Amino acid sequence: MKVSPTSVKKSGGYAKTSDGVKGGTSQRTARIPLVLKGVEPPKRQTIPVSMFGLVDVDKRYQRDQISEEIGDLIYVLQHGGVIPDPITVVRRKYAEDGVVSNKLWIIDGQQRFMAHMEVGKPIDAQVHDVHSLEEERAFFIVMNTRKTVSSNRIVNSWAGKSAELIRRVDVESTHPLYGRISFNTNGQSVIGAAIIARGLCAVLCLDSATGDTKSVLNKVDRELGKGGIQALRAEAYLSLIGRVFPKGYAPVLPIIALGEVARERWEAHLVTPSPAVIGRVSRINWRNEAPSWAIRFLPLLVNKVRKVWK
Repeated sequence: MKVSPTSVKKSGGYAKTSDGVKGGTSQRTARIPLVLKGVEPPKRQTIPVSMFGLVDVDKRYQRDQISEEIGDLIYVLQHGGVIPDPITVVRRKYAEDGVVSNKLWIIDGQQRFMAHMEVGKPIDAQVHDVHSLEEERAFFIVMNTRKTVSSNRIVNSWAGKSAELIRRVDVESTHPLYGRISFNTNGQSVIGAAIIARGLCAVLCLDSATGDTKSVLNKVDRELGKGGIQALRAEAYLSLIGRVFPKGYAPVLPIIALGEVARERWEAHLVTPSPAVIGRVSRINWRNEAPSWAIRFLPLLVNKVRKVWK
């Protein structure tokens, strides 16, 4: 892991519960027991500077984010202060590609770790043994669920089929959505992963794509789990988004409206819209159709898409 004050990763998401481990793993979560399977109780350990090279992050459920807090933490450490809250890391007890890693993987506390690395001071950690990547992801989300976490980061940390599909098309060089999805904050030139998830919900689910991000992802996971036509619809819809909305344009409600109409058109059988239809949808002036992306204006946009998709 390349470490610098501008390469912090943070994320968050949902809590996956079972009858495994109970108990808080840091002062921040001490009031609420954590219930996880496949994650062992913590052991307090001081990580010396000589072991910093073995501390890493897993980009499969975390992404880069610039943090303004690291500078403050570095200042505290350089002037004799301490950061009392230990970081939370996991030691993997499962093999990947036939190899069991000897690294410690950060679940919570990247900013604290990077500040300590910058000044060359040991850091305290709560070390948990974990037995699968799925439970590691779930643990990461539990540890971050009490923070203010963006919906896009929830998608990035989600272990289900829905998020797996969204992450895949973002890195698939031949896909129309390649490099166009944001898993951190929303932007003017990239489409938020949470909006993509809601669009998938609109095209696959009979009920509305409203509700929090976790419930939306759960609904999409259930539909994708059926395989067959639902999986094909999801793939066709993501490709359609990339073809309808040009690069550099990050719509919100129009993506959901497109999903609603696609579900109607594909209810009997899946027929990819013709280039003429795609052209007509692409030319819609969305801002003229709705004054904002507030959900109450969704019916207006759905009706507009219906008129041109014929």
